[in-house]
Amino acid sequence: MTSLPCWVKNDSLVIPALKEAVLSCSKQLQSSSSRVNQLTGARELYNLILLVWSLDTRLARDAADIVCDHIRDTGGLESLIQLCSSSDISLRLAILKALEQIMVADNRKYIAGHKLFNSVVEVATSNESLEAIQSGTGILENLFKDSTQTCHRLIKRGALEGIILGCRNTDLIVLQHCAAALANCAMYGEAKAHAAMVTKYVDHWLFPLAFSSDEVVKYYALLAISFLAANPQVSHKVAESGTLDLVLPFLNNQDTEEFTRSCPNHAHGRSVGWLRRLVPLLLSQSEEARSLVAFHLAMEAAIKKKQNRLQTFSEINAFELLRTAAKKGSKLTAKFCTEALLTSSEPLPPYQCWNVINWSAVEVASWVGNTVCALSEDTVPDFTLHHVTGSMLLDLSVDDLMEIGFNSRVSCKWFLEEIKKLRCLADISGTESNEVCKWLTDHCKELALYRTDFARKGITKALLPHLTEDVLTEIGVSTRLDRLRISLALKQCAESQVFDTPDQGGAGFVLPTPALNRKFDVFISYRRSTGSQLASLLKVHLQLRGLSVFLDVAELGSGKFDEAILTTIARSNNFILVLSESCLDRCKEDTHVQDWLHKEIVCALENGKHSVPVIESNFKWPKDGELPTDIKQIGTWNGVSWSHEYQEASVEKLVNFLQLPAKARRMRSNTRSYMSFNSVVSEQPA
Repeated sequence: MTSLPCWVKNDSLVIPALKEAVLSCSKQLQSSSSRVNQLTGARELYNLILLVWSLDTRLARDAADIVCDHIRDTGGLESLIQLCSSSDISLRLAILKALEQIMVADNRKYIAGHKLFNSVVEVATSNESLEAIQSGTGILENLFKDSTQTCHRLIKRGALEGIILGCRNTDLIVLQHCAAALANCAMYGEAKAHAAMVTKYVDHWLFPLAFSSDEVVKYYALLAISFLAANPQVSHKVAESGTLDLVLPFLNNQDTEEFTRSCPNHAHGRSVGWLRRLVPLLLSQSEEARSLVAFHLAMEAAIKKKQNRLQTFSEINAFELLRTAAKKGSKLTAKFCTEALLTSSEPLPPYQCWNVINWSAVEVASWVGNTVCALSEDTVPDFTLHHVTGSMLLDLSVDDLMEIGFNSRVSCKWFLEEIKKLRCLADISGTESNEVCKWLTDHCKELALYRTDFARKGITKALLPHLTEDVLTEIGVSTRLDRLRISLALKQCAESQVFDTPDQGGAGFVLPTPALNRKFDVFISYRRSTGSQLASLLKVHLQLRGLSVFLDVAELGSGKFDEAILTTIARSNNFILVLSESCLDRCKEDTHVQDWLHKEIVCALENGKHSVPVIESNFKWPKDGELPTDIKQIGTWNGVSWSHEYQEASVEKLVNFLQLPAKARRMRSNTRSYMSFNSVVSEQPA
């Protein structure tokens, strides 16, 4: 297929011409006496399907389905499966590349039920060449979304380990396939696969993918971690990896239309089966999962509208779930749900909980009507008669409810529990108390219900040192336990001398997150533009060896928050400096120490931190005299040359260089590599 055929521009000729081309390729593949014909058939089939996917969006999906079905019907798929274990390396690679491109639903099912399924998986997990890894991980990505049973069989055959190894790769195509494969495994594999994924530390290995600069890799890694977080059986384990913390910052900076344009992978949308597994997460307990699914459905709605396939949303009950999530979700979730509904010309919900402070009496009455359906009608008064607004609703007490017309104190208490949930969802981002409230909930999620009290009382950072138990009671912190939690957090700030920090430019002191209050075994310093992948890999490798690691994942430049990072360096036992390509260039003429990598190195030196550089192969040391005198000492540090091919050996050498307390060394000696675990998913009969 050296040039575009004339029929590409004529819709009426496309399908017949494609079928004729497929038949020709299938006949060549079935030519058992000619290896040359087989190789030609596989390569032409690969080029043909690439041509199909390049067609206009409205035609490509239908044409691809027809072509892939015809490949199977004419015996081409059977020939590809039979030849995938060929001893000829060139033919085997051509077969892998062709198979990857034709993995529509019926072809996946055909392969999954084939007697040579294990052989296909074995070839797909081989590491013969970069091209083989690219196509092999692409095949696994697709097989993971065949069925729950197929997921379990793939895990049993070692496919999950193959994908985990791919997460260490530097090739973008491989990383994209690995991220999508893990998302499909989490989506289709259900609870049994989730347990296997956590056992093999997939939640940790997703971190470098979610930290990637590539939007596709990042997106599917975040989708995978969201599915794991939505499973209550493993959610507590997943939270420890830190990967889930990357979901909301990613979504806060996204526009669905721009994201779809920048990611060709999303251009044709997703199948009904895939979306059917996605939409239930709109009702998940995980805010991250709800928000990410709402984002995807907002994208999908625009694509399906363009394809004239919005009926897909009706088939999977997406519209009703979107309205429910828009009503009960956070501001971010509601934003994307609303976008999906508006794109689909669907009615919006009568209220949104995040906006409760601004609710009218009508919206309050609507919420009450939806919320109290569990109570008998004679128990619930008519709120419209009392003109209760959203702000008033949040302050109601048992006595208030009895006065309004509730005839049971038990019903009042039940109703107040529902109001507590509203308090946790209320958006206060535009208030001066927002930073204080975020600090509270970072310390303890149970304190989220007091956010509106702090906001409406105008509690800012400056007032925190003066919050006594009496003042907390006056604010509305109702239980002694919650007042104790807040008092202990304030005491911790006082002991760390947070409140003593002088005001600079009106910013005042910095409220530390729980993470910045900890003492870490290792602080990793890196240049974001060139060192983020290695830094994130080091984080995972070290954490899996039982070490506590701090890696700043937020964008620098947020004012005094960045200063708290320097305190974290001072509190850490070791300082690892990732020396990646051109990472020190900005330091060369940074005479006023404005560059943050420069600041971190200086801080490590001034605090006498045990420092170890990890040196990438493309890093070049600056010439003599180019580095400022305050950091030229780094050239004398003993370092580790990083090898992507031999990561385990590189990390072992690095760990041996670190100065670790006895407890950390004991934890490290008791930590097994993820590769030592056997699959926990049993083979299921085909």
